Amino acid sequence: MGYLGFYQEGLELCKKAVDLDPLQAWSYQSLTHAFAVNGLFGDALIAWRRENEISKRDGSSTQTHLLVLNGQVKEALDLVNKINEEQERLFLLTLIYHINNQRVKSDEYFQMFKDKFGSINPLSVNEILVFCGKKEEALSKLHNAFLVKKIRWPSADEQFRFAPYLKGSPYLIPIRNEPRFKDFARKWNYPE
Repeated sequence: MGYLGFYQEGLELCKKAVDLDPLQAWSYQSLTHAFAVNGLFGDALIAWRRENEISKRDGSSTQTHLLVLNGQVKEALDLVNKINEEQERLFLLTLIYHINNQRVKSDEYFQMFKDKFGSINPLSVNEILVFCGKKEEALSKLHNAFLVKKIRWPSADEQFRFAPYLKGSPYLIPIRNEPRFKDFARKWNYPE
């Protein structure tokens, strides 16, 4: 439900799922996301750790995202190189160096991210911009992304990567209440 913008309702449902089946890893994975989209990053880390204990999967990427969102930069930096996927690694390095006030390094990683993945993952470009305090630029790019969708949307994969996560991204929390963001979400047919 968090992907649709029903943040508190989704959190309550995820808590109930965990209560009903406390050994189900998927329930903790959903709870992790529900905490994150509500801005409760410390709670999200606790839920992620429980999910990881049950599933035994490599969750380095999720853990690193949660550490960054929770402001635990040193721990995130220690983990980021364990992430195999280059797109995730570049995204996270951009944010980590931004938090550490190493803006030149952050900008370098952001440029690499945009060059390699920006066209196929416009949402992540906007997430980085919002995280780095460039809300106006992010809101402008969201508007442009909608125009591209109307004129020429390159592939189903690109649409999949962008549309479903618009309201479900914890990185976009700072712009959720902006009128242009709400207008953009309406144009993508998200419920109010």
